[in-house]
Amino acid sequence: QLQMICAKTFLRLSEQERRAMIEPHPDDRPLFVQFAADDPEAFVAAARLVEGMCDGVDLNLGCPQGQAVRGHYGAILMAEPELVQAMVTAAAASLSVPVTCKIRRLDTEGETAAFARMLEAGR
Repeated sequence: QLQMICAKTFLRLSEQERRAMIEPHPDDRPLFVQFAADDPEAFVAAARLVEGMCDGVDLNLGCPQGQAVRGHYGAILMAEPELVQAMVTAAAASLSVPVTCKIRRLDTEGETAAFARMLEAGR
C-alpha cells in the first residue's frame, strides 16, 4: 500500500508516530517513502527523518485530487518546475538515499521528457 505523507505534517509527529506511519519491516524492500511537499526545507527535513529506515524518498508530483490542489502539492506543482527542481536538488544533495519523483504525463511526450530531464539534472 502506497501512502503519500505530507512532509509538513510528518515533521510535527513524534518519533513513535512517524515510525508507526512508515512501519519499516525487513521484508519490505526496497522501501520508498513518498512525501507531498511544496517547500524544499520541509521536504529535506522530513526525508532526513526517514532516510535510515528506507531505501529511497519519493516526491509526489502526480496526485491530481482536489485536496492536493488545495494543499499546493502533487500534480499542481508540475506547473512550477523551478520549485520542483529546488526541492529535488536540495534533497539529492542532502540525503544518503536516492530521490525519485512520481509525475504525470504533460500535454505532449516532449514536454514530459523535458520535465523528466529537468528532474534528472537536479539530482
